[in-house]
Amino acid sequence: MYVGPGHFLRLRYFNSCNGSLCDIVNHELIYRFSFESAITVLAIACPCALGLATPTAVMVGTGVGALHGILIKGGEALQNACKVCCGLMVICVDIKEAHLTTVNVVVFDKTGTITSGKAKVSKVVLFMPPEHFHLEKLLTIIGLAETTSEHPVAVAITSFVKQVCNFVLHFLQTDIVGVCSTMENSVGRGINCLVSGVSLVKENIESLALCNKMLQSGLPVSCDGVNLLLNAVKRHKDGGLGLLTSGPWKVLIGNREWMQTHRVTVDPAAEEFMRSEEQLGHIVVLCAINEIVVSTISIVDTIKPEAPLTVYLLKKMGLDVILLTGDNLRTASAVARKVGIESVFAEVLPSQKKSKIEELQKNGLKVDVDFFHSVVCMVGDGINDGPALAASDIGIAIASGSDIAMQSAGIVLINASDLLLLPF
Repeated sequence: MYVGPGHFLRLRYFNSCNGSLCDIVNHELIYRFSFESAITVLAIACPCALGLATPTAVMVGTGVGALHGILIKGGEALQNACKVCCGLMVICVDIKEAHLTTVNVVVFDKTGTITSGKAKVSKVVLFMPPEHFHLEKLLTIIGLAETTSEHPVAVAITSFVKQVCNFVLHFLQTDIVGVCSTMENSVGRGINCLVSGVSLVKENIESLALCNKMLQSGLPVSCDGVNLLLNAVKRHKDGGLGLLTSGPWKVLIGNREWMQTHRVTVDPAAEEFMRSEEQLGHIVVLCAINEIVVSTISIVDTIKPEAPLTVYLLKKMGLDVILLTGDNLRTASAVARKVGIESVFAEVLPSQKKSKIEELQKNGLKVDVDFFHSVVCMVGDGINDGPALAASDIGIAIASGSDIAMQSAGIVLINASDLLLLPF
């Protein structure tokens, strides 16, 4: 059915129940067109009614949201959230000029959003004989380097080091042993720093000394619930291991790309271990000292129990659900499979997340008409999610996340442990 001049065309619309496209029956089209026309006339003839009703509706909506643990910052966020669950019914459009809107995309960050954000070290693999470098000294150097970062992975590593190396508090009454200087922190990739002054570390601590002996014997070691494994790589002569005995130490901690940037070779044994852990959904970081990979650390971040159900319900509403993360593709895909997400954007740097959101807004995923615009909802919690939350049509932040994320978002979930509170 055509309405008006030849430039106007009746279009199909989204069925928000199952996400498919279908035609509107004629009588339904007439009712909706008549209703919208009546509302238009009312708004022109008596705007005072809407001027009084709108603030009241916003006040009631935000109040009800607050009772359910959802902080809604004004009417725009409330209206955009309504679009997600209701959709926008399209009757006619000028093909030459109009820019339509249809809702179909919800984007989740991984760490702290789909997962609990309480990462823990699960396994440490050493790629050097303990007689060349005492375990307690290695852990202290890594812990010192990571104290300069607030990334969840860095927090997990420093927490583990403090638990295992409790002699730092017991003997020296301080959290710091040594000096970390010339810090370089690349968000989403790793850190590079210089550590010195670790000579105060005592090498006769009973628990770690026992770990050293067991590692040298080839026996499995569990230290505070974390598995310590020895996979010493055979090197020509000492392969530079002799350079590790005295500081200062140049420390690199990060992903493969970070090691490649600093021309550090990753041994096949380390690559094999990383692949096996990443397929389980674990995060694995490489630790190199003086350009030699000495250890890999596997980190587990448990998935929120309600995450699979949340994704299922969103998909039942006809929405596309996407996982957007800086983690590598194997880890991201493993987590996505566990919660039922098919679309994954992995290895996306924080500076690129905003571009991804804008790309989704421009292109859409399910619309077969090129001038349709997708309303994109972004759910995140970290500092690096701030620009993406601000760029999205509906930014939803987790209350336990960073202040920047909460300031950038239009909606904040007060109860960070329940994704089912998403206002759709």
